Amino acid sequence: MSQQKQCLRCGELLDSEVRFCTRCGADQYAAPGAPGAGPAGPQGPYETPGQGYAPQGRVAPPKNYFIESILSTICCCLPLGIVAIVFAAKVEGQANRGDYKGAVESANKAKLFVILAIVIGLVSNIGYGIYMWPQVMKEVEAEMKKQEQLNQPPNIQLPPE
Repeated sequence: MSQQKQCLRCGELLDSEVRFCTRCGADQYAAPGAPGAGPAGPQGPYETPGQGYAPQGRVAPPKNYFIESILSTICCCLPLGIVAIVFAAKVEGQANRGDYKGAVESANKAKLFVILAIVIGLVSNIGYGIYMWPQVMKEVEAEMKKQEQLNQPPNIQLPPE
């Protein structure tokens, strides 16, 4: 189990490896008194809007494409979708550790693999449909002939009276 620490600004319990507070956004590794760090500003849930929630220098983490990764894995292309899920899962952790460049790279790779999974999945499914079309049509025609034979009245001739 990971160790916890208290936020320097609001006192929220955080995992020890988290760089920014999930409640107030304070940088936990910045020098005390630096913008966006330390016990400065109002504390608690009743802060006035704009104070304490967006410290200077902190940027929101990039979009992680996690849902798109899962959907592309289920619906399109399993191998590429799994790779997209792995990269999407890295984004949040890298952003919390302050590695914004790494988070952006992981997000871009997740997006790339989602797009590849969707394109390859669509192309392969359309190709399979085109390949199987003649066989499906033969089976449909055979079934129609069979139904026609079953629906015809029997050819019984009665002897003349």
